[in-house]
Amino acid sequence: MTTQPVAKRDIRTILWDITCLGGELASVDDSRLDDTELALDSLALVWLIIQLERRIGRALSPEQSSLSSFRTVNAIHSSLTGQRETGPA
Repeated sequence: MTTQPVAKRDIRTILWDITCLGGELASVDDSRLDDTELALDSLALVWLIIQLERRIGRALSPEQSSLSSFRTVNAIHSSLTGQRETGPA
């Protein structure tokens, strides 16, 4: 299995499927809520981690799967790419 890059759109798509985020965004390309705190319950968090691991083709490291890495779309993207958190993209 090869490692795949992950885009913020990929993260939004997964979140759209498992949360009510879909009701707040016009589409998965809508970046307005990328800095909004996510309120994920434990099952949603586990499902998100599983889906992200499938998407990128590898297991997340303990640092990448810490709760603080999943507070916003930007934080998730930053954790997965090793890039500093930035605004919408």
